[in-house]
Amino acid sequence: MCDKQVDVIVVGGGLSGLFAAKLLKDEGVSVVVLEARHDVGGRTLTVRGPGFDYAELAASFVGKHHTKVLELAEELGIGVYKVKTDLKTTLYAKTGKRSVYAGTIPSTYNLVDLLDLNHVMRTLDDMSKKVPVDRPWESEGATMLDSMTVQEFTEQHCWTKFAKMLTKIAIRSIYLTEPHHMSLLFLLHGIHMCGGLEAMTSVEDGLQEMKLDGGSGKLCDKLGEHLSDVITFGKQAIKITQDVSGVTVCTKDGGAYKGQRVLLAMPPAAVARIQFEPDLPKQIKDFISVEPMCHSIKTFVFYDRPFWREKGLNGQLVSENGLVTFTMDDTKPNGKYPVILGFIDGDHADEASQWTREERKKKICEQYAAEFGLNEFLSPCGYVEKDWRDPENMELTRGSCVYSLPTGILTKHKRLHGEQFKKVHFAGTETSMTFEGYMDGALRSSERAVMEILTEFNIQPMNPKLGSIQEPQVIPYNNYSLVERILPTVPQFFMVMGLFVFLVAAYIFTLY
Repeated sequence: MCDKQVDVIVVGGGLSGLFAAKLLKDEGVSVVVLEARHDVGGRTLTVRGPGFDYAELAASFVGKHHTKVLELAEELGIGVYKVKTDLKTTLYAKTGKRSVYAGTIPSTYNLVDLLDLNHVMRTLDDMSKKVPVDRPWESEGATMLDSMTVQEFTEQHCWTKFAKMLTKIAIRSIYLTEPHHMSLLFLLHGIHMCGGLEAMTSVEDGLQEMKLDGGSGKLCDKLGEHLSDVITFGKQAIKITQDVSGVTVCTKDGGAYKGQRVLLAMPPAAVARIQFEPDLPKQIKDFISVEPMCHSIKTFVFYDRPFWREKGLNGQLVSENGLVTFTMDDTKPNGKYPVILGFIDGDHADEASQWTREERKKKICEQYAAEFGLNEFLSPCGYVEKDWRDPENMELTRGSCVYSLPTGILTKHKRLHGEQFKKVHFAGTETSMTFEGYMDGALRSSERAVMEILTEFNIQPMNPKLGSIQEPQVIPYNNYSLVERILPTVPQFFMVMGLFVFLVAAYIFTLY
């Protein structure tokens, strides 16, 4: 028995699935969207409540090069605003030292620290440019790069604890995992796709520069309204069968949907839970079966007023010592609902997930009070959190919220997730070769997958943007200043200083 027969079955009601369904529907292709949960949104989940208006529990930030997101937001009538970056950021080291600084470069009284940080960032950017975005395993020295973890790289190339600390915090904040879990080749590949490490770690002029007014979930809400007649909720796909007549998707509740093509818009870990007939090639199965290493608990602590601004602070905290690695002022653009957004990532999230919600809230407030140096943080008026390894997400996606790969996978399988398998097509941000891991990557993957399907149907797209897809797209790196480019490494600095001391001593010796 068939519940519905259409041209294309889209599995996943997140951003990539809904956008793909809209593009297909606009081209006259009949679709059905199967969503396992009971609402749209996926990893743009935004919750709403009277005490905080809304809180974005997943993807939320947009950069100026995220053109697909900005274009869709404009089309749907959703405004954008800049994240507050004036005032000063706080850096708290494991030693208990607090530094407050303006701009993007952490303050330190040690020139060697800054030289080391500048060197490691430039080195990673320079190395990343040599990694082909579409075939990273073909880069020079790929086997060596894929056998080395990011942790091992920093141990070999960073001379100071300061540079090692900030590199570790950056990896945790971007990929929600620990540097010793991630392949260096995978990181370099990601840096190249996103236009450089500075952009990935920066707010101003970076990939965290803007947010969507009303929350990122409004994208899916608006798309869901456009597709309300084709979305079916509570439909978890468990089996996909392909034969000469087309594709059948069976759901956990006993449903069956038939089509000519199926588009899977979900994380690789979720695809791995589906039974395929015929089976996926072993190369694909092994690739998508890699256990997700990411873990993040996104937290929102609300206050009666943004008192930190009164002290000249912008609400950003970079912490080596605390439970929360990184924070931002997430107060609404109209000034209402003052809130500090904080990320508990990697091993810290594994530990914190064993505590109760109230215990996490208490520890976070105590950390903020100590590290910002303001006791007002001990008196919040509200708290919201989302653990992306809660039971529902573990069942559906094995807790996958951000994609990363350990050593040896890229060079062993020599493929990227997203390659079409007969009548099955793949979308989702992990399948994008531009801005993988970001909302923009999700939209780009949808366009690519839709074009695959339209080509199979011999349909010439009416949407001119579909006919001019450029994937991967070259994203420009932020330019380093002349000073940053010519600054010496730590060994070079000490060599120059040693030579200077020697020459001065020799000159003094000649005087006597």
